[in-house]
Amino acid sequence: MKGVRESIGALESRKHAGSQTTKTLPGAPDGDYIVMTFNAKFANKASAIETVVVSKEGGSWRVAGYIVR
Repeated sequence: MKGVRESIGALESRKHAGSQTTKTLPGAPDGDYIVMTFNAKFANKASAIETVVVSKEGGSWRVAGYIVR
C-alpha cells in the first residue's frame, strides 16, 4: 500500500461509495470477502477510486488487497 500511495501523495478526502460481500474473487481461494469502494482525492491525483478488499481469516478481518485507479 505504501508504494501505491507515495506516487499520488497525501489523502485529501475520501467518501465511501459502496461495499459488497462475496465468497469468490478472481485468483483467490473461496472465502469470506468484503470489497469496499471509495471516491478519493489525493495531493497528486484529483479524482481516484480506491478499492479495499478484506478477508476473514481465523475470525478476524484482514486487508487482502488495495487498488487505486
